[in-house]
Amino acid sequence: MTDYVSASASRMRSLAREIKECSDAILSDEPGIKSGIEGWEAGVDTNALRNLAGWLKDEAGPMLDRAAWAETALNQPGPVTVNRAGDWRTVPWNITPELQRQEGYADSAQLARLMQSKDPKVRDQAAREAAWAMEAHVDDPEWLEAFFTTGGAQVLSSLPRHLLARDGATLSEDSKQTLRWYSLGIAKATKLQEQHKITLPGTVWDPIFHPAGDDLWSSGMLVAHGPKGDQYGSQFLAGLAGGALDWKEEHGPMRPSYSAPRMAGNTFVPGGYVQNDGDWWTSLGIDVDYLDTDAKDAEAGIAKIRANDPLSFILGRTGENPEASRALLSVPNDPTRAKQLVDVHWQTPGPVPLDDSGPASLVIRAATFDRKEHGKDSANAALNVIRAANFAYRSERNAYDNEQYPKLPSALTKGLSFVAATYGDDLAGSTDTADLINGVADRGVGGLHFQTNSTEIDGFLHALMSDPAATGALEGALRARLTLSAQLQSTDPSLPDYLEDLGRLLGAMNLTANDMKFDAAEAKDKDNANHRVYFDALTGVASGLPGLPDAQTFLVVISSELAAANGDALFPTDNATKAADASQAVTYRNLQGMRIEIAQGLLQSGTLTPPVGRSFCQGGVIKIRTEQEAVEFKDWWSTVGSQATDFEDRAQKGFMEANAIFAANANKHGK
Repeated sequence: MTDYVSASASRMRSLAREIKECSDAILSDEPGIKSGIEGWEAGVDTNALRNLAGWLKDEAGPMLDRAAWAETALNQPGPVTVNRAGDWRTVPWNITPELQRQEGYADSAQLARLMQSKDPKVRDQAAREAAWAMEAHVDDPEWLEAFFTTGGAQVLSSLPRHLLARDGATLSEDSKQTLRWYSLGIAKATKLQEQHKITLPGTVWDPIFHPAGDDLWSSGMLVAHGPKGDQYGSQFLAGLAGGALDWKEEHGPMRPSYSAPRMAGNTFVPGGYVQNDGDWWTSLGIDVDYLDTDAKDAEAGIAKIRANDPLSFILGRTGENPEASRALLSVPNDPTRAKQLVDVHWQTPGPVPLDDSGPASLVIRAATFDRKEHGKDSANAALNVIRAANFAYRSERNAYDNEQYPKLPSALTKGLSFVAATYGDDLAGSTDTADLINGVADRGVGGLHFQTNSTEIDGFLHALMSDPAATGALEGALRARLTLSAQLQSTDPSLPDYLEDLGRLLGAMNLTANDMKFDAAEAKDKDNANHRVYFDALTGVASGLPGLPDAQTFLVVISSELAAANGDALFPTDNATKAADASQAVTYRNLQGMRIEIAQGLLQSGTLTPPVGRSFCQGGVIKIRTEQEAVEFKDWWSTVGSQATDFEDRAQKGFMEANAIFAANANKHGK
């Protein structure tokens, strides 16, 4: 069809949406439609129905394009504007790529002009039209390229503040939907740019990376309500996250401090949250200072701060994109970004401290987990995280900071535990070196590895092990490595022997745990996490391996499986019964040193035969639940011979060496 027709933009947009909804309804309800008609002993050709739905779906996109063209033409002079009655404009039936390009240029200029208006109704119109344009053109590369080349990012970065002025810090659902369309357009453009399907200037995203007036909140809103991070270009997210972290360094803190109730002379001061005039949330109209608000309003204010935190949104999206996370953290021998993430300040102090470190932890996990396809970058990121945690532990802090933030928040320590579990062999292999320069290299076995030293491991463990659950999970993962290493070594002695190194790392953990002085409840949390991860590894990872792999496959597969990509394997939350059972199963493990783990590995390799009629070994898995079973296990082990006990001796040798290496290290470098 080549003739021109006249149409209303708003009606065409409504028609396009209804066409799409109709198509979606037919496709989703087709089985029910067919079943309902057949219930009346009649037949229906559902192929024809599906074809109709497909045709409708194909028509919805072009109809939105026509509506968008009409909207653009409404405010543009020139030959496309023929009929000026009402909001009617002449619209071509076929919107070609060249027309979309022209429309992108026009939309960018038009929206920029509208946003300069002092009339909030005009700016409100701009916010709506920007969302409509994104809805129509999110799949049109030519429009996206033209729009963002000519200042579209600057336009979008100015719109969230208008929505804030209209709604306040609690945005309406309509405003969130508007922001969602902005996010979809940005995500699609950055993805196409990364795929070299559109070409954009190098500084095109600067208005979002470095927003006017340091308005990071608006940049955060442009990703907060949009698609997951893997839908964005990785370089865009890495650049946005880097700019946001630098903003935090310059403009922090991200949360208010807390003043405990106290007596000032004879006057009781109730205390509460303390904020400064320039804190970022004050520009949103949020006030939590105890001098201005009561406890109830302050609590509501804290909830608003957390719900509007731009760094949480930006890092959350970055953590959903492993490539972006690696780009942020994997610069060789540069822990700058890692130090910004491994920070005590990702929490809100107060009577009940609030942990806001989840997004930072997600970035750390995403950057470090992939030892298979991105081994070098992941190892560099992991090494930077190790160094950052050591720095965080050894950094001097004043008494006030120690009171406000006594230790790293829990979600962050779990991220560190994930890194340590994934790179257990690298850490173990670095335990006997005090001053070796950090670096990533290919050892020829197991792919790329990092090398650190005992000083940094000592600080890293102290930072991580402030959290009992993170400590226990790491210990369980390392115990599983010990079992699987014994299994591998006993099958092929020519393969690398990690027993002594792992023993040394477990010995270092034992010394650090003594420093932590966990109370009874914390010790129980530690043990539950320890036992759960260990037994999950035995029943999951070990049984899932296709026979005994070679050394390289072993190290990479075990690393990947012990610390799954999202970290859930280390910290399962839906297995309380198994946790309790596992806790009982190894109550007496410390009586046997590392003997149980070694014995389990030798059973799995077939080097040892499972004892018959012994309750401590069920189905080839050793579970010691009582003191009597501990005695029986010890008696059985005394009969296995030197070939088996030599494995234990190697692990114990490393464990004892740790006493000298890390005790001296702690005296020299510890706090």
